Amino acid sequence: MDVVNYTWSFGAGEGTEYHEGALPGSTYHIYSSCGDKTVTLSGYSTEGLYGEVSKTVHVDCGPTAIARAIEANGTIITFNGTPSTYDTRPIVYYSWVFSDGQSGSSDDTAVTSRFVNDTVTAILTVSDGHCVDTDTV
Repeated sequence: MDVVNYTWSFGAGEGTEYHEGALPGSTYHIYSSCGDKTVTLSGYSTEGLYGEVSKTVHVDCGPTAIARAIEANGTIITFNGTPSTYDTRPIVYYSWVFSDGQSGSSDDTAVTSRFVNDTVTAILTVSDGHCVDTDTV
């Protein structure tokens, strides 16, 4: 009994792929959103028999950078990235880049304080070792 056509369905709103011929060893799909997804493979045999199998997979969201600036006394500002969130892998790296050319990074702290005598923009980059995200304050 040979498979004559099959369809991969990648979950709600993620589309399907229809194929004719023998089943492939594998396929891949790039998801547009994260969370739990149900992947279904279905197909028909040369005898007209139908079958399907489904599996739930988790698509990791990666980290979300959330930068905050807290003015202490007009010249010292604390930049805080601890509100940043993650899905399954914890954040392992924080990096700050400031519009006045200064920067700072750390593997384990999201907070930095610095003297500021003018308006400054800060960009926070966070990474979980696989994905990155940025936020500007």
